[in-house]
Amino acid sequence: MQELLESILAAAPTDTIAARLGLSKEQTETGLGALLPALTGAAQKKIRSEGGLGALVDLLGGGAFERHVDEPEKASLDEVVGEGNGILGDLFGSKETSREVANEASKKTGIDAGILKKLLPIAAALLVGFLAKKGKEGKGGLGDILGGLLDKDGDGSILDDIVGGALGGLLGGK
Repeated sequence: MQELLESILAAAPTDTIAARLGLSKEQTETGLGALLPALTGAAQKKIRSEGGLGALVDLLGGGAFERHVDEPEKASLDEVVGEGNGILGDLFGSKETSREVANEASKKTGIDAGILKKLLPIAAALLVGFLAKKGKEGKGGLGDILGGLLDKDGDGSILDDIVGGALGGLLGGK
């Protein structure tokens, strides 16, 4: 899971996000680092819920989210936040949960909760963008990532490999 978080942070357009929100690059990186674990945890929970895996495939296949990682300057802030809020609704189910996540991240980082509330939908769009991008890359992409999300015991279950590989294929992977 830590590898997934590090990969997302490495791919994140932190300079662009910082400029759009009026933050420093360091604040942006710290904020994303505090918010992404809650988002990946919610994604894990969603995947394991009834119909959750199919819902995630539908979400990833339903848009061009990878542009948030590849070409962040081409999307307006309002567009990213709008898409991110939709993703948050799918993952968390309520605005109250989003507020709680931002408040908890604020306690850990010392960054104002109001700023983190603005950053949270952007972090959600980045997470889904990263997963969508990996889905289109095929082998070694989304299948491995989702296999890791599904493999809560760390036993490298063959079921996790099969499900992850199938998802990569459904999303246009090679």
